[in-house]
Amino acid sequence: MIRPATWALTLVAIFALLGCATPAPYQQMVPAALPADSSLKGTPIAIFPVSGGMETKSWDIPRIGNSEFQQALHETLLRAGAVIRANVEGSYSLDSKIISQNVTGSFSNTITLLVRYTLKNPKGKRIWSENILSEQELSVKDSFSGSERMKRLQTSAVQSNLSSLLQKLGQALRADQGKEIPAR
Repeated sequence: MIRPATWALTLVAIFALLGCATPAPYQQMVPAALPADSSLKGTPIAIFPVSGGMETKSWDIPRIGNSEFQQALHETLLRAGAVIRANVEGSYSLDSKIISQNVTGSFSNTITLLVRYTLKNPKGKRIWSENILSEQELSVKDSFSGSERMKRLQTSAVQSNLSSLLQKLGQALRADQGKEIPAR
């Protein structure tokens, strides 16, 4: 029979080894390589607050939260040359909603991240709206720690999603400014 004190110490040791779940830092979610497209350079963009994210609970797996995604989006647009504005007047406006983030598997994990973006021009007319899907996979061979593997999955999924966003934004901005006819 296991004594209650031994049982309690065993649980404390297990939790200490597992650690508490923490979200991936937003700096790691910013794409390392940005597209060469210069359509965003100097473009004023107001970013609405991100919605749909899930906050990480200490006892759960790391999740992509609204604030981390918002900061990664902000930094990505800045690095692409956009001018981030606090107000919408005279600016393009970008709305982002994390529709789903699903992690499956146990020794080999896959994350599926779906984000809905909507871009409006300075006159308030919607000029582009699309769901962007990112999917990434890692196995226990890539990272033994489940928590660390989840963070790596999330960062690469967000990086991929934001890279796709930059390409789509460039196309939408060129079309709105009459520099290119949008592909249908």
